Amino acid sequence: MKTSFIGLKIGEGNHRSVHLIDNARCMKILKPFVEKSYGPLRVRFPTPLYTYAKFGIRDFNEHEYSVYQRFFSSPPNNLRGCFERIHGLSEFGLIAEIVRDFDGGLSKTLERTGRVRDANFWRKLIEVREFLLENNIPLFDGVGASGIMVKKLDGFVAMPVFVDFKWLGQQMYPFQQYLRLRRFAREKTMRRFSRISQQYCDLSQESETAPSGKRI
Repeated sequence: MKTSFIGLKIGEGNHRSVHLIDNARCMKILKPFVEKSYGPLRVRFPTPLYTYAKFGIRDFNEHEYSVYQRFFSSPPNNLRGCFERIHGLSEFGLIAEIVRDFDGGLSKTLERTGRVRDANFWRKLIEVREFLLENNIPLFDGVGASGIMVKKLDGFVAMPVFVDFKWLGQQMYPFQQYLRLRRFAREKTMRRFSRISQQYCDLSQESETAPSGKRI
């Protein structure tokens, strides 16, 4: 694949940017540098060098693909569609399926969507939480508002789609070695989901018992 085939940037994080390939696929590309601020100074580090020094991982794309293949490529039937489908690695980046709404538009992250009043979305999020806990999958920072898409299934119902699998395990918290212990890893996972619910859940008593809320 030539770099000229890589199109519009549709997302960006600290270490990678996401670009369209075509109507169905996107590519996650490592940024050449990571910029850090130290008081008045801004310093640029080569991304592979910085992530290896901090996390022990040279290539976040290779790491994420291995995590995806191990835990998320064949989810249980009730969670089909709740995890971004990754097609593979190329020499330029990680190729994944674009998350789109029912009308063909690009789905927004939970962070951009804001508070969600749809019981189906929150039921599915609980099911994902139980899947992670039951299988001792320490996804940690992947459980965050910027890494969860709100995929609209129609005008009223949505589902969560997780799109960031690189934040797996205690290596992302090099000074929190206790996360190697299952109990503390589970507690951290629970806190992540609890924080999302507190910040973004907008279910009233009525909508909790209804098939879905009146709005997304």
